[in-house]
Amino acid sequence: MKNGFSLIELMVTITIVGILVSVSLSSYSKGRASQEARSASEQIISILNEQQQNANIGNKKCVGKYVGQNITTSSPNQIQAYSVCETSTESPLPPATIIPNIPSLTNSTFIFKPLATGIDLGGSSQVTISYTLDELNSYGIQLSQNGTIEYLGNLGATPTPAATPTSTPTPTPT
Repeated sequence: MKNGFSLIELMVTITIVGILVSVSLSSYSKGRASQEARSASEQIISILNEQQQNANIGNKKCVGKYVGQNITTSSPNQIQAYSVCETSTESPLPPATIIPNIPSLTNSTFIFKPLATGIDLGGSSQVTISYTLDELNSYGIQLSQNGTIEYLGNLGATPTPAATPTSTPTPTPT
């Protein structure tokens, strides 16, 4: 009777272990990317909700008739928020908030209007703020004129840099 394992048995075992490790690492990477996307969206939505609340209660930091809270998102990963009045803007401007782990964020500008009267999206009825975490996936948050903020989740493949829009407004029906 032989003691030990044959070379073929060892090779089959090592191959099976290798396959199991590669599948586990792949699942871990996908789960981690999904968690990073969710974390980034929660941070962006939190900033948007806070600024919308500031507009709703009239928490202005400027002089004159209050217009609302201006929000500017810009690539690679910054969100700038400040008060806007008819005759002035908040001065000095507060520092932009940096969203970590986002290499790309669409450029958009909009204003949360006071007293829960919605969002000025520059003539559009909806705007999608999209961001990427990797070269494979783009994620989105949609804003509507009526003031709703909605997480869209994974939008699919990331567009090439030449095709990346500054914002993706939906035309207003006439």
